[in-house]
Order: sequence, then C-alpha cells, then structure tokens
Amino acid sequence: MTRKTLIRESDGFVENVIEADDEYTPPAGYVVRETSQASPGDTWDGSKYIPAPPAPITPERAAHNRAMERIKANKD
Repeated sequence: MTRKTLIRESDGFVENVIEADDEYTPPAGYVVRETSQASPGDTWDGSKYIPAPPAPITPERAAHNRAMERIKANKD
C-alpha cells in the first residue's frame, strides 16, 4: 500500500489522499499518483502540486482567536 492522490482529470483538483495498492483502479474521471506531499484541496498542474489557498477566517473563528489571546494575555 502506498499513499496516493485521487486527482480529478478535468482540472487537476486533488479530491482525496488515499492508501492503495498498485492494482487500485480510480473511478471514471480520476487518476491516481503516488505522493508524500499533497493534501486534499491541492491542485496537480501536471508536474507539481500547488497547495490549496488557506480557508478564510470565519467570524466565529475570529472571535475564538480573540478570546484565546485575551486568556493568554491574562496568564502572562
């Protein structure tokens, strides 16, 4: 079993990273490539993986981050 990316043929989008043997056949419209570096959401451009952009910070996450900073400031 090796680590492989499941890549959408139409646009190079890395749909998933899986453990599969060499006999694995991907679903129609997908190809697999061995990898040690790609993650779901990345893009395969034909020669290298391009990392996915970071997810935007939601208002809830921003509020959480502010609360954690206040807690940390009060501990110091």
